[in-house]
Amino acid sequence: MEPVSLIVAALVAGAAAGATDATKEAVAAAYRRLLVAVRARLADRPDGPLTLDRFAEEPATWEPSLRAELTAAGADRDEALMALARQMLAGTAQDAGPGPKYRTEFHGQVGTAVVGDTAHVEVTVHKPGPATDRA
Repeated sequence: MEPVSLIVAALVAGAAAGATDATKEAVAAAYRRLLVAVRARLADRPDGPLTLDRFAEEPATWEPSLRAELTAAGADRDEALMALARQMLAGTAQDAGPGPKYRTEFHGQVGTAVVGDTAHVEVTVHKPGPATDRA
């Protein structure tokens, strides 16, 4: 993952994790450290801190602006900041649970697939009548 995407993904994951009761203190602390480091990195940029605040409120709207600010501030070359972002993502990944139950691979053309414990499929097959039977 390229550096700015790594930092943005960690900010998004940290904000989402911070909004749940299941967040462990370690993840919350990692998110706070990341926010402090990003804010410090953006401090010399005229619109940097404001862009970070707006991103926290509306990530989808402000992500392009935050990316531009991070790049202009040299965050993509800040190894310590990227290490904090990796730590944040690793912490949220551990909280995500055991992962998927099924691993499904398709080789070749597949028309329909149903996967899951509670899947319910109804199939109706119509026998062709004499007008549609071309055999």
